[in-house]
Amino acid sequence: MNNFFNKALLWLFLQPKGLYKKLNVNTSHLRAILIIKLVIDDRTATGINRVRAQTRSEDPSTATMFTMLISLVMGVVLLGVFMLSDDVTRMTFYFASLGFMLAMFMITDFSHILLDTKDNYIILPKPVSASTFLIGRLLHIVIHLLKILIPMALPGFIALWISRGFLGALVFVPVLVLLTVLTFAIVNVLYLLILKLFSVRKINAIIASVQIGFAIILYGSFQILPRMLDMTEIENIHLGDYALMWLFPAYWLACAWKFIYSLNLEPTLIYGTVLSVVVPLLSAWLMIKYLAPSFTEKLSMMSGGGIEQEVNKTVVNSKRSSSGGMLRIFSKLMTSGEVERQSFLFVGRMVSRNRDFKLKVYPMVGYMIVLFALLVVNKWGEVDLYNLDIESSNLKTSFLFTIYLSSMICVSALLQLPYCEQFKAVWIFYSAPLERPGDIFSGALKACIYRFLLPFTLLISGVSLVIFGIEILPNLVLGFGSVFLIIVLYAWILFVRLPFSIPLKKASEEKTTYQNFFIIIVLPIFAIPQYFLFEYSLAVWIISGVILSGALFGLKYMRRIRWSYLKEG
Repeated sequence: MNNFFNKALLWLFLQPKGLYKKLNVNTSHLRAILIIKLVIDDRTATGINRVRAQTRSEDPSTATMFTMLISLVMGVVLLGVFMLSDDVTRMTFYFASLGFMLAMFMITDFSHILLDTKDNYIILPKPVSASTFLIGRLLHIVIHLLKILIPMALPGFIALWISRGFLGALVFVPVLVLLTVLTFAIVNVLYLLILKLFSVRKINAIIASVQIGFAIILYGSFQILPRMLDMTEIENIHLGDYALMWLFPAYWLACAWKFIYSLNLEPTLIYGTVLSVVVPLLSAWLMIKYLAPSFTEKLSMMSGGGIEQEVNKTVVNSKRSSSGGMLRIFSKLMTSGEVERQSFLFVGRMVSRNRDFKLKVYPMVGYMIVLFALLVVNKWGEVDLYNLDIESSNLKTSFLFTIYLSSMICVSALLQLPYCEQFKAVWIFYSAPLERPGDIFSGALKACIYRFLLPFTLLISGVSLVIFGIEILPNLVLGFGSVFLIIVLYAWILFVRLPFSIPLKKASEEKTTYQNFFIIIVLPIFAIPQYFLFEYSLAVWIISGVILSGALFGLKYMRRIRWSYLKEG
């Protein structure tokens, strides 16, 4: 175990040996269990680490260090709320933001701990007492939580020390403990709801979706929040003027901090302090007495034979649902030939079900939304809503930027398409009596276009036609026609390996090179000429016809790719 923070926290929690002896805990067994668990944590990419593409071998402690670094950076970002003048308002925003980020980290990073049933097979059969097993599990959760909480709260602690003195920072600590207890109880309730409402087979998919959403929130926080906090309208706001704030625990905690720090006997602060102490302690008692046993029972069902019936039921439902759906309808509309159609269906289902693929590609959808929101934040004050003119420089740039950058989602999907953890299943392509793999590539490309380009095309086109009218249609056709051609050309470059045929560990830096090349060189080649031809509808229609013809020809000719075109390995 090379991680310094793990060593320090392990040493700290192993000190009360007398207490462990009274609880019938074997400290040597406890130490061995915690060391193994912490080493596994260091070598496991969870949460935001899974979204990050780890394409090269790194030090085993990278996963933990990266999570702590992200926590620290988020703690620094949250300091933006300290620009607010009112103490209660400032701390309300701070505790709300800190609690939300802490909950997201718990959900995304704690799933492999809270939902892990391997201990039942590995530790319980060994001569380890029940007390040692339970304490080891609890301490593992606490240590993992502290590795997230300490870096995230440290910037706030320092800021309070500087602005309100050592007493203000010292009072922050017990309030932070209450916030953590309340957040942990809420997360446990969410886990129980997930386990109760959804099948076990869907739990990982739900957590993966939360991880994707969390990555998008992090990216959006770095990009949008600093700009929004520059608005002077919110600097002098007082949340205490709104009775609705009593529904939010962050407001109680802010009142508690203010009361203990200033010893102000204002009734509002006293009421908030009482609620901030009673509710978290009551939540902790309910969690220990009711939620924890229920959670353990659910985990036992996950590891027991009772899950088999649920799995079989899910499989049956999956078979029933696979016979219809939009994917099958579009497979008939967009493909010709049985091989191309089956490739379309296979890739279309894989990109929506494969967890690793979703974690690496789907965040790009959120990044596009964030970039668009960022564009709106930057340009909103410059746009006259009552006199929209698409020929103005600002709107024209924003319009083209939105269209052409939407292609990055499909390009990211194509770049990730060859890589899969279960790559050995690709034998089915080689065993089938196929004369050439071109139909497989063509179907795969059309599936990616259906999943990642068509929705944005319909959305952006619909919004643009409603706002600007039919006169925007020629540039919509040219813009998305150019994007279609770019994606087809990129597919010719990238399709040298079959879909999902390469192990994830072989993913290399060439993906980043392709993306940079795409943004810096390829997009401007198409976007800049359209910018200058924007008002000439006839020329735009003619160029659109040429570009669409080229794209369709390339897509049709792709079906002639032979086996000799593929790379080995």
